[in-house]
Amino acid sequence: MYGYEDKRLITRILLMTYLVPVGILSAGILFLLVHPIKIESSVLVTIVVALIGWPLAVDNIFLQINNSLKRKLETDTIKQIDDALIGISSAFSSAITFSNDFVVQPMDPPDNLWYEAASKKFFYISEEIAKMRDAFGKLYRALEGNEIVIIHLEQYYRYLTIVIGDYIDHVERLNGKFLLATSDWKLTEKKYKNEVAKYKPLHDEWAYIAAYCMDFRKMIQNELLGDVFKRKLKPRQPLPDNGTTLDKIATLEEVQRLVDIINKKASSS
Repeated sequence: MYGYEDKRLITRILLMTYLVPVGILSAGILFLLVHPIKIESSVLVTIVVALIGWPLAVDNIFLQINNSLKRKLETDTIKQIDDALIGISSAFSSAITFSNDFVVQPMDPPDNLWYEAASKKFFYISEEIAKMRDAFGKLYRALEGNEIVIIHLEQYYRYLTIVIGDYIDHVERLNGKFLLATSDWKLTEKKYKNEVAKYKPLHDEWAYIAAYCMDFRKMIQNELLGDVFKRKLKPRQPLPDNGTTLDKIATLEEVQRLVDIINKKASSS
């Protein structure tokens, strides 16, 4: 990628590209005025065409270089964001295990069996939340670091990052409530299973977010590679009463509404 010094060098090259032919042409005209000689029109035309064609050829070279750099940046962007989305799927898929209430019971179970089970689940989910936040941070950095490349998709990735962040906060709130509700040393099996069941809504919530990640992956490929392959990936087609797609739900109005909510919470805290 070009740096500041590279851009200054290119500017000087482009300037010389135009000044050299102009200087040669001016010197030639001045020479003919001082020392008139007969030149065939075909030769004169050839000289003029060559002088005009030279800067155009150099311009074309730099255009090809810029297009090549642009294409590399686009492919790098796709790879970075795709890797980050895969990381999100890997880190967040563990949420489907949070509502698993199976506990191995020994022949002579201790009085605090369910309390210990609840404590282990709390710390397990806390570790998974940390992984979620790490994966979310990588996705956010990949999006922000390539913002100029995917600026036309801004409303969609803004929505995606908002709902992913809200999901992590929701998991953290549920886990905090679970800790408080299961802090009794003689916690019963019934109480334990009732509290674990409260993680079940996370399943559907994550299923929607995973689908939106899939939608966004297709959007990026269509946006950046559609003109290269002269085709586009078909959008996802949800079954009836089974949610919607990212392009339909992430309207400018909805994104602005969510941003306003976040700003209001931030100002009031």
